[in-house]
Amino acid sequence: MRSICYLLLVLNLFSCTKSGVKALENGNYFTAVMQSVEKLKKDSDTEKASEVLVNSYGLAQKELLKEINQRKNLKVAYKWEEVLSSYQKLNKMHDLISKCAPCRKIVNPVAYFAEEDIAKNEAAEERFNVGQMLLNKNNIDDARSAFNNFEKVFQILPNFENIRDKMEEALYKGSYHVLVEPSVLKRGMYTYSQEFFHKKVNDFLQSNKRMNKFVRFYTPYEVNANKIKTDHTVYFEFLDFSVGETLLKSDKETKISADSVQTGEVTVNGQKMPVKGKVKAEYIKYSKTVRSRGIILMEIRDNRSYRKLFSEEIGGEHNWGCNWASFNGDERALTKSELNLSKDREQMPPNNQQLFIEFTKPIYDQVTAKIKRFYEKY
Repeated sequence: MRSICYLLLVLNLFSCTKSGVKALENGNYFTAVMQSVEKLKKDSDTEKASEVLVNSYGLAQKELLKEINQRKNLKVAYKWEEVLSSYQKLNKMHDLISKCAPCRKIVNPVAYFAEEDIAKNEAAEERFNVGQMLLNKNNIDDARSAFNNFEKVFQILPNFENIRDKMEEALYKGSYHVLVEPSVLKRGMYTYSQEFFHKKVNDFLQSNKRMNKFVRFYTPYEVNANKIKTDHTVYFEFLDFSVGETLLKSDKETKISADSVQTGEVTVNGQKMPVKGKVKAEYIKYSKTVRSRGIILMEIRDNRSYRKLFSEEIGGEHNWGCNWASFNGDERALTKSELNLSKDREQMPPNNQQLFIEFTKPIYDQVTAKIKRFYEKY
């Protein structure tokens, strides 16, 4: 019995909450309107929700209009955004009630769309003026603050004046511009492979131009074509590498069959009988490993002070390998996998250009991670 009473109490409390009763009692009039409208949309005969809507709408309207008048008279920054927020709440109540047939029978909501539009323009203009003032200071930090203000303008009123151009201007002035130079390779025979590595790095940076909103990466072509004054340069140089270092290994082993097998026949009393025994084979397993490895120097330099902001030698390695085998003797001495391997033949490794590319892949992964980590703080 006690459990049933507790359950009824919980259900009643839940019903009150969903109907907006608790919100109304706590003075959260706007929330009470929202909850009572949602309840009436699902169940038009809900007496509690109807009562809450009647009482809370007028109180919410009065409270929001009072807040609007108070904020309009304040001399504080961004007051129009607060005014706008209040008008948006008033119009949200209007829209929700207007779309709810049972609600329209209870209250007649008032629209403030013209007032909301005025508040939008006022709020956007206030932010725009602050952003322009900051942009005119011509330094990175203020340009970033300007961008944040212009971005807020765009959120409030996307069509406000030339806001997109202003955002782009502030973003440009507030950014670090980074030239990514082609990697240097002093031995010319691997030029193709070196260019492949650089293209991979450059493709990553081009597809992540804004991994940090205020950092942008450029190719030398972009810098020259657009006469961009860069702040940093990312520089790579292959310090040392070896390609195609080959290691051959062979292991010879005598294999004996696990079980006895037929090895021949004998005639006993005129009747042929099988001869069984264990068989063996000389088994040679071959392995070939072709190792390629290298070290690349990565530096990030400040183009004004010529200081090295970052310098690290990064290594990478790639091992290509193949296995095959041969045997002399009875194949029944071999396991299935050993027999299969004996049917394989020595394979030729990829050409040296491809091997060069392969050992740069782990370097590429490290390089892109280090660039990303370095510019997170910018």
